[in-house]
Amino acid sequence: MKEIVKFTRDDCWIFLSIPNTKEGGLLYEIVGMSDALDHAIPSESEMRIGLSKGIQAGFVEKKGNRFHYTSKFKQLHFEVFNSKGGLFTKIETLFKLLNKSPYLKVNDFEVKFESKEYEKACWEYSEFFWNRAAANSKGKK
Repeated sequence: MKEIVKFTRDDCWIFLSIPNTKEGGLLYEIVGMSDALDHAIPSESEMRIGLSKGIQAGFVEKKGNRFHYTSKFKQLHFEVFNSKGGLFTKIETLFKLLNKSPYLKVNDFEVKFESKEYEKACWEYSEFFWNRAAANSKGKK
């Protein structure tokens, strides 16, 4: 019998932080979207578990260093972002949608980060963020 994937609010936060683009997202980009969505940077454990559950449920796939949505998740993403409410309600909306019906585990893949990989992604995001902020403040003088 197949195992059911159980989702937490943090898993939903991570799922929605993956750029919904053809290219998907690099780890530092997912960290940045996480910060934008919830004004917090996920712990390495939250990121690893969320991405792993996304892959195990068939919502996310990893190609090289990038994470992408599957067509299975794109419909849920569409429903979430076309629902009522602002950006900060989207995590809760997805959480409710995912817990309405069971999702079976389609594989046992677990995301593992190389030594210091997650720390490096957080620093890359931080550098990008502060460089962008500095550039914006120079333009306002």
